[in-house]
Amino acid sequence: MRQRLLFLQLFVLCALWVAQTLGIYFFARTPNNAFFSPSHFLGGMWAAAFGAWAFGYVGKHLSFSGYLLVALAFGVAWEIYEVVAQLISPDSLAYAIDTIADLMFDVLGGYCTALLVRKLTA
Repeated sequence: MRQRLLFLQLFVLCALWVAQTLGIYFFARTPNNAFFSPSHFLGGMWAAAFGAWAFGYVGKHLSFSGYLLVALAFGVAWEIYEVVAQLISPDSLAYAIDTIADLMFDVLGGYCTALLVRKLTA
């Protein structure tokens, strides 16, 4: 199972690279950054797959909510990075909406990974 999780991580990271590259190329200079939602979805998928792999490496299994929490933790860490790196201004009204949407897509990606892993292990 750990090997399948590594392949899942590799596949998701490649898809994430494509989505991020397209997002930056086409939408970096627009006020609407909704195109980056697929990047957060895929980032949540990767984070949950990584969490499952890491827990499996030490002989443990993530619960269904564990996938969601790992994806959320990585999403919160990314949002903190965005503020520290000044990629977004926390003073703007769009910041709250953007952050909530980003975290929702992170958790949705973790949810899809949880469903996929459950299906692969059934």
